[in-house]
Amino acid sequence: MSLSAWEQRQSRWNRLHLCVVLLWSMALLLERFVTERGTLLIQNVLIPLSFLTAGGWMFRRREKAGADFWLLAGFLCWYAVTRILNGCHYLQDESGFLPRLACFILAIYPLAAEWEADRREKAFHFCLALFTGVLTILAWVSLYAAIRGEPVQPFSFARVIGFNDVYGARLNLWDLHPNVTAAIFVAGFGMSLCGVSLARRWPAKAAYAVAAVSLFAAASLTVSRTAMIAASLEAAGFVFLLIAGRLPSKRKALCVVLALLLACGTAYGAYKGYEAIVSGVASASQALQHAAETTLPTPQPELSSADTTEEPASSAADSIPAVSQTEGGSPANSAGDGIIPQNRELTQDLLTLTGRTNDIYGAALPVLKQRPSILLTGSLDGETIGIATRMAGRPLYHWHNSLLQTLMLTGIPGFLAAAAFLVLVVIAGVRTFFSGKAPLYRRLLVLPVAGLCLQGMLESYLFCQVELPFYFFLVLSGYLLAFDRENRVRRK
Repeated sequence: MSLSAWEQRQSRWNRLHLCVVLLWSMALLLERFVTERGTLLIQNVLIPLSFLTAGGWMFRRREKAGADFWLLAGFLCWYAVTRILNGCHYLQDESGFLPRLACFILAIYPLAAEWEADRREKAFHFCLALFTGVLTILAWVSLYAAIRGEPVQPFSFARVIGFNDVYGARLNLWDLHPNVTAAIFVAGFGMSLCGVSLARRWPAKAAYAVAAVSLFAAASLTVSRTAMIAASLEAAGFVFLLIAGRLPSKRKALCVVLALLLACGTAYGAYKGYEAIVSGVASASQALQHAAETTLPTPQPELSSADTTEEPASSAADSIPAVSQTEGGSPANSAGDGIIPQNRELTQDLLTLTGRTNDIYGAALPVLKQRPSILLTGSLDGETIGIATRMAGRPLYHWHNSLLQTLMLTGIPGFLAAAAFLVLVVIAGVRTFFSGKAPLYRRLLVLPVAGLCLQGMLESYLFCQVELPFYFFLVLSGYLLAFDRENRVRRK
């Protein structure tokens, strides 16, 4: 086979791999939007295609599989073993999770390693533009739903985007928990900041900047303190890299200190800004509803003595759920009062973050003492958190920490594999972030990866869920490690 024919064959495999990875993002969105269609697409089309792609990659490019890939592959194998050791002998309870986890690790993560160095940047730019564009559209729909005061449901069979009775005045996509929704928007916010540097023309840079503002505003409406801390740090890192890249050689230490101070101010201002965004959207929603009630008065029919008393019809304002009562004991606002920001002060109760430290993290050691076998064989999903729920005396749903959740599910072996992978990601991120020779967009790529890592330490997004946050984390961290290896090869 000639070299040109081999290159053409490689190019076709690369494009197939890219299409499969991008189809996964669309299918995950479709599954949340229309569950049955998305699930069928994943089970009948994407999972077989993903295993085909993974097999082709392992056959052709297995020499490019580094320690990071083998750590994830080892985690996958050990996860399956722990299910069997805990009584799920035929993996019957993992039919929905385990194949997807295998596709995430074996097909989605190696995307960056699939491409040669000269074409990797183009593939990354295409992924970044697609992800940012789709998430920006979702952010606009979310903002429209918030200002309009009613959730958006494009079709009668589809789930809604906006506010519902489950989560109160907290934005969510398709009944996803607001914290998961926030993680998706914050990941898009970090990718849009990276796109500002990667785009070469000013219209494209402006489009990424508009996307960044829209995604930050949508993340603010979820009222997720974890996500807003991550978004604030991403904004601070963006400002620091922009300033540090233009520092003069003279008095560089003083300029770096100035850049750090500006970055810290940006972080604090960004965090406090989400309250202003939520309040502004609430005011706009209330003004719009008041204008609608003024211009379109409801006609009052004449009532006779024979008419029975009926319940008053609900107005558009009634569709905004009330904010649930906060821990401080303040009463919930009525549904017609619009979107009211919850108490999420940065300086109040920062360490506990709604009870994580005392109730959830504090129950980990007693649970392990009660069932020490967990340290080796792990447990089935829901067993350990059920014990913690009885200890805490209130409902707990997960361990609010990806590594702790991994320890409870897979024991020490799975925990070590996941932790070692995160260490490699952190090392590559630090090395890239402070590299003076790396292009700016690669240094900015550290921001969304760091944001997802931070949220993963306060939520259970990584390794234990196969939703969009873990998907974005694998794709972006794969590119980060591939770019880091490329930079080290060039230095040699």
